Amino acid sequence: MTGRQIRIVSGSPRKHSGRLIANYCIIDASPGYFSLTLENDIKMEATSTRRAGIERFTFPAGVKPYFVMDLSNDLPLSWGGGEMNIFPENGTIQFGGRWKPRYTDHGLPRGISLTRSHSFGPGYFWYNAYSCYSLLDNGNQKLDEYGAFTSDNYGMDTKEMGLTHLNLSVNLIGSSPYQSGALVSLLPASGSSGSLTAITLRLGVSFVSAEQACANMEEEVGSYSFDEIHAQSKALWNDKLGRIELDLANTDANVTEMIYSSVYRSFLTPNNATGETNGAFAGTTSPYFDSLVSGCDPRQRNSLTFAVLCSIAAGS
Repeated sequence: MTGRQIRIVSGSPRKHSGRLIANYCIIDASPGYFSLTLENDIKMEATSTRRAGIERFTFPAGVKPYFVMDLSNDLPLSWGGGEMNIFPENGTIQFGGRWKPRYTDHGLPRGISLTRSHSFGPGYFWYNAYSCYSLLDNGNQKLDEYGAFTSDNYGMDTKEMGLTHLNLSVNLIGSSPYQSGALVSLLPASGSSGSLTAITLRLGVSFVSAEQACANMEEEVGSYSFDEIHAQSKALWNDKLGRIELDLANTDANVTEMIYSSVYRSFLTPNNATGETNGAFAGTTSPYFDSLVSGCDPRQRNSLTFAVLCSIAAGS
């Protein structure tokens, strides 16, 4: 089975070199792959393993690659403090912080609560998450400039090149969190030939520690190329999605796409958190599946799908 690539265009599209462009970008997505191409022809691609991944950025010739790497800005504004460390000697950046699920009781009658959590801990709680980025692509790139920035909605706007450490708490002015993170630029490694048009970043994630995130990156991505990891990811998704076959003759292509897309999204939860437990289940060596989505309906519906498609994991 081969996954069908889906092109997503929003807004009012227009033609450019035979492609549909809307809101200054083109998005291509298929199981195991995501890409975003901006109107200025800078292209971002991403593929992943269970706890790691590779991002590839292609720049037009003559453009010096700069990156803003976010520490604190998440869409639901649930960040509650954390730290960042840049290690220029080995081209690694580590992020870590605390987040709070955004279930709130605002506007409900007294005595009625919708506060929920995943099973890392009971009741209303904060959870920790970490990431680790390797910037050097196994010696094919070198770190040129680096520093940090911090800003907010109330006038703060600070940038300091050469700064390697941030340790921030919740913003005490107003209610919105800081906008903060790393600023870096990358160049070809000494001795490389030709102009650099593609940058590859390797990354790992963890619920345990930044060091564990780096270890996950080394274990699951290591020295593999972007295309090799993409091929592995695509094969795993084809194995999962291929367990459902449509044998009705003349099935409309839109129906086929809808069914397989729905099955693909059902794997959002529960996620395989084996080796990544904290809170009440910290340190367990048993197979462990968890979810930050705790609504009763999604959990019950996805648990049935999970049991059918992944019977061995469900049995564990």
